[in-house]
Amino acid sequence: MSPVEWIVLEPGQSPRPLLRWRVSQDLRLHLVPVLPIDVDRLEAGSQLLSVRSLYTRFFTGMQSPSRSLLERLVDTDQDQHIAWGALDPNRPDLPGIGIGHLVRMAGDPGSAEVAVTVIDSYQGRGVGAVLLALLYALASRNDIDQLVGSLMATNQAFVPALRLVGAEVRDLGREYSFKLPVWPTTPPHLRDNKYARLFFYMVRKLRQRLPDWPPRPPGDERPLGDWGLS
Repeated sequence: MSPVEWIVLEPGQSPRPLLRWRVSQDLRLHLVPVLPIDVDRLEAGSQLLSVRSLYTRFFTGMQSPSRSLLERLVDTDQDQHIAWGALDPNRPDLPGIGIGHLVRMAGDPGSAEVAVTVIDSYQGRGVGAVLLALLYALASRNDIDQLVGSLMATNQAFVPALRLVGAEVRDLGREYSFKLPVWPTTPPHLRDNKYARLFFYMVRKLRQRLPDWPPRPPGDERPLGDWGLS
């Protein structure tokens, strides 16, 4: 595991782990765990989503998510509900540019529902793929062996990418459902697939950088309540 970097997002908060990732020549990401104290940041970020993006994410029409929904989305313990966010270090004015969630399935802790959201102005630039690779790495570290999820039919452009990394995708008419096994390494039947090789390269590199949980910055003795952990 690589040495852990730390970042303070708001005055008075504890440092949290930071993963750096370069998506392209002009886009670098800061990846950080999402905590219950991030509800205001998430609310500000949700204002950067179009009505169409909100519909694609939540499967229902809304102008903006309710406060109670936002609180549920940041109600993380990084075990049953894992969430990480993406920031653009060159745009400190933005509260965030993307977020990914893993929520263990009730009665089947080896499976987790996965969801990724990217603000409109950053869609199509590879942020979603990095977040999915990070969630995959987190799943493998947390004994989750299958990711499941749903996509609106209007989001069908993402279906080929899921299939390329080994997901089983079913067309249900108005939506797609998918199941993606969590393999420890690139499975042999995908090794000739350029997209899959890139995806599992990202998974491997991100997994190497993941910190132990819960993290402890050197010399920081503040209670874990600041992390939203018991």
